[in-house]
Amino acid sequence: TRMSHPFGPGARDEAFKVASEENKDKKFGWENAVVLAATVKIDRAAADAWLPKPALNISDVDEAILFVAWYRDSFCCGAYHEAALLLKVTVDGRRALHCPWMLVDKDRSMIAGREVLGFPKKLASNISLVVDGEEVSSNERLAKLDPAELRAVFPPGASIEASVTREGVELLRL
Repeated sequence: TRMSHPFGPGARDEAFKVASEENKDKKFGWENAVVLAATVKIDRAAADAWLPKPALNISDVDEAILFVAWYRDSFCCGAYHEAALLLKVTVDGRRALHCPWMLVDKDRSMIAGREVLGFPKKLASNISLVVDGEEVSSNERLAKLDPAELRAVFPPGASIEASVTREGVELLRL
């Protein structure tokens, strides 16, 4: 699937639907996620070396997107954390995003994301998303809130920190 859809499900022309009885009308996606995303400057030459040639090239924008997320629920895998690097690229003269690196903290989300959707997922030892000093995923109160209530919990100016470790090495801190 990685070669047939190199940019993940967003590159598909048709809608991606979950094939199960309980989710027969539900489209691919996640609801009520908590996400910290940052646009960062990149070394274009170093980033370009990560791309499959000649299909992809770094775009004229020397930026990438880093994100760390906690999905309270997903269409296939329950709750899990995820972190990724998204490079701004061009393919056939069009701008797109390419994900060369993604970590998750549950094996089921790794398998679904890698084997079904084509993302380059690996397991992280720990992914943490902390808002105002509290780890979001361990907050039982947050897990029960509806979307409007969840948005109200994170006021403007809240302190948000995220980190990702794999095999004892810190790979990312936002």
